[in-house]
Amino acid sequence: MKMYLFSIIFLLSIFVNCTSAQDTNNAFWPQESGRELWQTEKEAEELNAQARSAAFSSGECRPAESDPEGHWGPIVYGLTLSIRSKTNVFLAGSPLPIAVIIRNTTTNTTSVFGFSKGAETSFSLEDESGRILHPNAGGISCYGFKALSGKRQIKYEYDMFHLIHLQAGVYKIYAEQPVAQFLPNTQKIIGHTNLCSGTLTFRIVSN
Repeated sequence: MKMYLFSIIFLLSIFVNCTSAQDTNNAFWPQESGRELWQTEKEAEELNAQARSAAFSSGECRPAESDPEGHWGPIVYGLTLSIRSKTNVFLAGSPLPIAVIIRNTTTNTTSVFGFSKGAETSFSLEDESGRILHPNAGGISCYGFKALSGKRQIKYEYDMFHLIHLQAGVYKIYAEQPVAQFLPNTQKIIGHTNLCSGTLTFRIVSN
């Protein structure tokens, strides 16, 4: 009975948060993580379920045109990049969480080159004077690729406070991510470029 009620609530959340006037096929699911060696299958599925629920409740699963908070960039090789935050006002000296999402807009599985947290993702930040800053996301470069299923997306979160200390003011930030185009069903790269997100504007206020 509890599982039945949970399923009903889950489906309602999809309908409310992740659809436009069309249908639920427009929703983009988080890419499921594989089971780690120390996890049971049940534990792995619970984590994937939590990720789906979080995407639905935040509206991150909506199509780009229905998700202005996502600041989605142009589609390249069937992929698109988002930069987002739960708020656009932050207290100086406090955490400044920013999320970056890479989405496969096609129905086919594609290979995403060099995309792992902290690897290859770059940020450009502009202050009120027009000065451009480049917070370093850190991490280790990724020499390989991972499969991203059709209509799926991967989300990574950063605390910009730990990357760059900002004074009170208004800032604009966008993310870039290098991606490669692969020959179908092979590991042969036939093109590469940078994905670019839209621009997120936020304010830092003094204590």
